Amino acid sequence: KNSEPYPIFSFNIHDLSPFGIGIALYFRQLQWLSFAFFLYGCISLYNIIYFTANFDTGPISTNYFTLLPGSAYCNAYEKVTATLNCPGGKPQCEAVYTSACKLDIKLGFFDLFGIFLLIIYCISIGWYQEKEQKNLDESVQTSMDYSVKVMDPGPA
Repeated sequence: KNSEPYPIFSFNIHDLSPFGIGIALYFRQLQWLSFAFFLYGCISLYNIIYFTANFDTGPISTNYFTLLPGSAYCNAYEKVTATLNCPGGKPQCEAVYTSACKLDIKLGFFDLFGIFLLIIYCISIGWYQEKEQKNLDESVQTSMDYSVKVMDPGPA
């Protein structure tokens, strides 16, 4: 018997209903997940480009594993000199180190927006699957759709 694969993005969910409701909903959810991850990747593109271009991590300590380019880890430092609360009332204290990597406020906005969309996705996929499960269940007749009423005639 010859068979054909189903098209990935253009199949009708009702075409899979002979395989059962679970199979049809599973493949529909895979379609929705691929769209959600693509959308989240587009939203995160600003953060990806920012961390790839703006963080020069410099030499990495031997205590750390080699990090991928674009990591949010930053070990670039700049020397600063403290001028307040120095011991003995000195005008300047010995140098301390602080992180030289500056974060942009837009990074947080893009992350929060992406998380907000993922929450909306989770709520909407739950609602959609409930609705589609009812539609698929009604489109296929099974033995569960019928009932037999048995009348007990009583003792003979």
